Order: sequence, then structure tokens, then C-alpha cells
Amino acid sequence: MSRATVVLILFVVIIAAIIGVSQFLGNQPPLEITVAVNPMAEDWMTEVVEDFNESNTLVNGTVRVQVNLTTVADNSVWGEDVDWTPTDHPDAWIPADPSGVSYLPSNMPFEIVEDSAATTPLVWGGFESRVTVLSSDGVIDWDVIGDAMATDDGNWASLGGQSSWGFLKLAYPRPTNDIAGLAVLYSGAGHFTDSTTLDRQRLVQDDFNEWMSAIVSAVPSFNTLGSDPAATMASRGTSVAEIALLPEVLWLQNLDGLTGSDPIILSYPTTGYELTFPVAMWNDNATTDDMRAAVNAFADYIVGAGQASAENYGLRPVGNLRSETVSLFTQGADIGILIDPPTSAIVTAPDKNTTETLLERFG
Repeated sequence: MSRATVVLILFVVIIAAIIGVSQFLGNQPPLEITVAVNPMAEDWMTEVVEDFNESNTLVNGTVRVQVNLTTVADNSVWGEDVDWTPTDHPDAWIPADPSGVSYLPSNMPFEIVEDSAATTPLVWGGFESRVTVLSSDGVIDWDVIGDAMATDDGNWASLGGQSSWGFLKLAYPRPTNDIAGLAVLYSGAGHFTDSTTLDRQRLVQDDFNEWMSAIVSAVPSFNTLGSDPAATMASRGTSVAEIALLPEVLWLQNLDGLTGSDPIILSYPTTGYELTFPVAMWNDNATTDDMRAAVNAFADYIVGAGQASAENYGLRPVGNLRSETVSLFTQGADIGILIDPPTSAIVTAPDKNTTETLLERFG
């Protein structure tokens, strides 16, 4: 037998072995991990999970990984009605805000493995008919709303609007239920105190409480607004809410209903808050090496291939937007969405005690 023939036979055997191993691994049951995500990122993460599962990713050379997705609001994990226990929890969690991880008790050992999967800042929005009454330059911010509520409790007739409009109606998610609503309180507190670091002692003083209480009173009904005030405003117009401070992603996901004859006008706050969607892994003595590797592999996929689709769902990918492409961001330019928003002071989430103080007063 010639040397060339031997080499050819060995090559065929090696290829057959590789194919056999690949088929064997592909036929083995996968290691399944459950990942919980904040509802604001659910649509994007659904696509990412589908793509990841189709990739048949292996960890530690032999273990195929499959991800199962579920949704949970940040506050329900660390608030009064906690959904998870030390024996009943997901393997990974993508909250909207890292504060949720730091607020957990010690028997809930989630640790952040990726600081950010995507971002979305708070953005003011209001119907053009109302914004032009409140602001000569079309920009809404905390001072504009505070001054309006100090004028006859926000009576539109006193503000220069039509008496038939009644009183100013403000919208944001309920802070006790939704991290987006809590972010609004953080932003307001930071603006009033002119600080990105919130001090509990400052937030219990009368001047802040009076100012914030007046603004909070402009919300007619959190129940009527629902979990997505932008969607409510898009479908019901000014009848439910006229001005809102919401995550940019909610405005973008409801663009179709916000660009009619009385369009929404958006403006970025000077003292803002940014939701960063970190990836956290459950890590205790029972967590296997394969499980750790699986979560890390999925986290790597999110901040790698998964970034390409983030802006299609109204979320800013890590790094810069692809401004040259047509996306929700370019479509929203007419109502104030900016590829590169102006630099603002970004408030940092305070400790849990300070957060609970805000919730007791304004939740």
C-alpha cells in the first residue's frame, strides 16, 4: 500500500470520527438554563435566545447548551412580594438595572458577569399641543413640570392652555412595581438636589417632599396607565396622560401611535437615569462548572452577536448606534430621538434604604 493511500485512509477515518462525535454530541440532551429578563428587553432577548439555541453552542467541549427564557420585573425580585427563593430561581437574570442585584439578600447569590447587555435612558415626552404651552423652546424637563404644578396645581387654563384640558396629567410607571418608575424618582431627586448621588437625609426634608409630592399628584391613575404608559398614550391620546418621563425603549416601541396630528415631542432630561441591563448569574455551592460555563457562554453571545439586533427593538447596543442604518432610532428622529443624546448628569441608584424611603413617600 502506498504512502499516499495510507494518508488518504487516515484522513477519511479522522473525518468520519469528527462527524461521528459531532452527531453523538448533537443527539445528547442539552444542558438547559433558565434566563429571566426584564419585560422591556423581552422581545429582543427572545430573538437572541432563538439564535443562540440554533447555534448549538458547546461548553467544556462536550456539553450543548439551550436557553429557556422567562420574564420578571426587577422590583418583584427584591420587593415585598419576592418571586424567587434559594431553591426556586433562574440560572441567570437580566434585570433592567444593576441595583436589583445589589438589593438582594445574601441567600440570593446572583453575581454580575456582564455589566451591560444594552442601555436605555429616560426621555421626557409630551403631546405637541401641551408642550408648546409649557415650553417656548419645546423642551420639557423637571423644572418645567415643577413650575407647572406650582401654578394652580397644574391647571391648564392658568398655564395658558385650554380650560377644557383640565389639569396637567403626568405619566410614568408605578415605582413600587416597575424599575422604570423608580428611575423617574431617582432622576427627580437628583435634579432637585443637584446631585447624581442621592442622600437619604436630603430626601426627607420638607422642600423636596413638597416639590416631589406636587409632581406625583399629577399622575391621575397608575392602574389606568398600565405597565406601558407610552402604549396607553399612543392608543388613547391626551385623555389619560399628556406628559411622561419614560425609558426611551418604550417611546420607540410605540412610535406608530405617537406621530399623528398631535405628535409626541421628546426631550432628554438634564439629570437623567440610564437602565443598563446587566447579566447576572446564580452562583452558589450547588452551581456546577458546566452551568457557570453555560451562563457565561450565553452572556458572551449577548454582548457579541446579539448586539446586532438590539436597536431593532429600541435598545441601545453596547457601544455606538449604527446611525447609518434605518432603525427605530432613525424613524424616531422626527419626534426628538437622537442618535447621540446630549450629555446629561446620570444619577446613580442609592442604597436600598434610601430607595425604600423614596417608595414610602412617592411609590
